[in-house]
Amino acid sequence: MGIFGASGFASPTRFQPLDGANLPLSIVHWSQRTPITVSNTVTETTVISGTGIGSATLGANWLNVGSIMVIDVLGTLKTLDASQTLRFRAYLGGVLILDSGVAALPSLASATPTRTDFDLSCSAIGVSGSVSAGATNMIYAATLQSFAGSTAPTNTTINTTQANAINLTATWGAANSSNILTVYGLTVTVIG
Repeated sequence: MGIFGASGFASPTRFQPLDGANLPLSIVHWSQRTPITVSNTVTETTVISGTGIGSATLGANWLNVGSIMVIDVLGTLKTLDASQTLRFRAYLGGVLILDSGVAALPSLASATPTRTDFDLSCSAIGVSGSVSAGATNMIYAATLQSFAGSTAPTNTTINTTQANAINLTATWGAANSSNILTVYGLTVTVIG
């Protein structure tokens, strides 16, 4: 069975480095297996499914000062109207930690690969802990494009002494049948 359990990953586990430092190694905390599609709606919709490996919840006291969490989202985007917009929001324990703002999209006639990375850093722990988060949105069309909505880090107060569910949402600016975001892969990696 080994350290990763029979199905691949066990529940997230901290490992101590061989050099004796008091920091855990990087671990994939959550890996999503089920694609999620958000289309033809203006409703804020979660893109983290209930099916995956690991846990989409950080346990109580999981974060340390200096911990880094990376949410890597891989998928495709399609919109036939260059005036369409998309907004991502990330939540930790129900608290909004990052809002990409309204991102203007180019016209994409076919499902075009996209990647969004959310980076979070913990600067204080406890009931009044503090995290900062930022994001980068990329479209892999004929030329690599970073679309509007990429954000600089923002600071947010978060209670790190309780379990905190991780949630990521997407919201289209208009209900249009050609607006299709499909998330095929989503991983959450915690370092420290």
